[in-house]
This record gives sequence, C-alpha cells and structure tokens, in this order.
Amino acid sequence: MRRQVMVTVLARGFGSCLQAILLVLFARAVDQTLFGLTNALLGLGAIAAVLADLGITAYIVRTWSFDRDPQRVVRALRVGNSAALVLGLVLTAAFATASVAVDAPLYLSFIAAWISFEKCTEAYLSVHSAEQRTLIPAVSIILRRALPLAVFAGLLFFSVDALLALVIALCLGGLVGQLHGYYALPKFLRVKTTALSARVVLSECRAFGIAALASQIRNADTFLVSLFAGLAASGAFAAAMKLTIPIYLVASAVALSIMPGIAKAGMKAVLRIAVILVSGGCLGVVGLVAVRPWMDPVMTWIYGPAYSGSGLLLCLVLCGTFIGAVGFPLAALLQALNLTRTVAQIEVAGALMVVAGIAAGAVLGEAVGAAVGALVAQSVRAALLIVRLLIWRSTSVSPKEVSREGVAP
Repeated sequence: MRRQVMVTVLARGFGSCLQAILLVLFARAVDQTLFGLTNALLGLGAIAAVLADLGITAYIVRTWSFDRDPQRVVRALRVGNSAALVLGLVLTAAFATASVAVDAPLYLSFIAAWISFEKCTEAYLSVHSAEQRTLIPAVSIILRRALPLAVFAGLLFFSVDALLALVIALCLGGLVGQLHGYYALPKFLRVKTTALSARVVLSECRAFGIAALASQIRNADTFLVSLFAGLAASGAFAAAMKLTIPIYLVASAVALSIMPGIAKAGMKAVLRIAVILVSGGCLGVVGLVAVRPWMDPVMTWIYGPAYSGSGLLLCLVLCGTFIGAVGFPLAALLQALNLTRTVAQIEVAGALMVVAGIAAGAVLGEAVGAAVGALVAQSVRAALLIVRLLIWRSTSVSPKEVSREGVAP
C-alpha cells in the first residue's frame, strides 16, 4: 500500500502541477472575465462528470479489491461508457448555449469532449488501482497532463488564439488518454460478455455516486462566486483555486489507494491512516498561516499586477483545500468498511453547507467571503467524517466479513 500511495501521489502531484501551469499560462493570455467564465464552465462540467460517473469508479475499486467479480466490473465499465457519451452530448449543448449567451466563442463548448474522455479514463484506471498496480495509472496521468501543456504552448507560440489552443490541447490529451486507458485494461475485461443486468450495478453503486457527487460540489465554487459577486470576483477566486489543483488530485489519488490497501492490510491500518491524514491536514493549515505574508507577492508574480492584494484570498482558499482534501481519504476509509450510506449522508450535508457558505460569503464579502464560507463548511464536513470513524473504532469487523449490502456498525 505504501508503494502504491507514494507512486500515485508523485504521479498525480506532478501531473496536477503540469495542469496548474497550463491554466496559469491560459490566465495570463486572456482577460480575467474570460478566465472566470471558462473556469465556471469547467467547474460545472466536473460536477456533471461526477454525476455521470454514477459512483462507478469507486465501486469498481471496492468490488475488484474485495470481491474480484469480473461480471460486475465489465458491466460497470460498459455502463460508464454509455454515461460518458451522454455526458459529452449534453455538456456540449449546454456549453454552446452559455457561450452564445455571453458572446464567447462557440468552440468553447468542445471542452465538454475533454471532460467525457477524462471520465472514461478514470473508470478504466480504477481496475489497476484495485490491483495496486502503479505504472499504468502513473503513465496515464502524466500523459494526460504533459501532452495538453505541450500542445497549448506550441499553439501559443504560433499565435493561435489562447482559448482555441486550450480547447484543442485538452481534447487531444483526453482522447489519447482514453485510448491508452482502454488498451491497458486486462484483455478479458475488454472482451468478456456478461449477462448481469445494468440495474444491479446501478443499484449497488448508488451510494458511491451520491457521495462522489456531493463531495465534488466544490467545483461549483467559481460559478457560485460569479453568480453572487460577479465575473471579476470569480476570476480572482478561480486564480486562487487553480493553485490548489495539486492538493485535491493528490488527495483523490490517496483515496483510490486506500480501499485496496485496507483489503490486504486489514483493520490495524485504518486508525493509523486516519491519524496520519488528520495530522497532515492540521500541519498544512498551520504552515499556510505561517507563510501568509508571502502570499501577496506570490499571486502577483504568478498572475500579474491585476491580482495584487489577493494573498488573503489565497491563504483562505488553501486552508479550506487542505481541510477538504483530508475528507477524501477519510471517506474512502469509511467506504472500505462498507459504510457507504453513511458517507453519502455526510457528503450530502457537507455539499449543502458548502453551497450555502459560498453563496452567503460571496454576497457579504465577494471572493474573500466566499473563501471563508467554504473553509467553515469543509471544516464541519471533515469533523463529521472523523466523528463517524471514531464511533466505528469499537468494532472489530473486517471489510471482508461484511456483505456487499450490509453496513458495518
């Protein structure tokens, strides 16, 4: 498990840094309003992608880790492919409508194709995560982040419009990543037929889907800020949020590594991992507060003079990110114990608090207020997950002894 976590974290961390560089270059090449609009659509698209995922990615990881049932995995992958196709079509239409409404270029809508490609790829890679294989997922994430950055930089060099260059780069990287993910699957999962009904899989992964969708509501943060405080405020908020991408992707990578690790290591590892996660989150927040005086020049150096004075915003956003990121692997720990319905309930409550906090904060204090609201909501969500894990600690039931439908105490 340690090796899988280390390699996954390094690969995701490096890949997310590449993606952050891509978005920083894009931010410097366009005005703040267009940057805010693009990120608002990307945030909504990310939420739609989680909805279309239907919980399949996490479901495959747990099913393949604990049950080794190819029938369920094959059916889950096929349902996921169908959902991705629908997702791409719906988002393309929605983004096209939004582009026309605000007089933005129509080709902005094709970012929806990249979101669809990414969704399919993550489902394919979940099989390797469940088997604790590290090379193929690592190659995939680096490929899907390095290629778009290289293409975007090359197109900018030849004076291609920055937004068009971003769309082309993302779509090309997403397509290559999906092809790699599909052909890297074990052959029997690609060619195996199954009589298992899609309804069975959809029923079993429902709680995973609800939890994933609720936990990803943070991706609507930029849209909410633009709605309640205007596009200029959303641009500043988006700029700070883009610097948190490495943290969230690393946290999600750790979460994917936890379920197969618990399947092999057993209950002795659960509380140890929880203590490490909570301690790391607390240390991260303390460290961010300590370096607060240097955050104003950092924002100015990265994004330019238009973002001077945004250090407090960056500090608040990063603190909320550290606390929120801890929730991903904590939720995975509870799901490994088959507490999927409990996780879904906590994540739904957390999502409602995040939406309310950002909306109220944006009205009262624009971007900074929104960051404060998100920070408070994420803190409550993390506390709920920790409390539920502490309640569990009195049980000695192993995940392997808990039925697929049952729920541990």
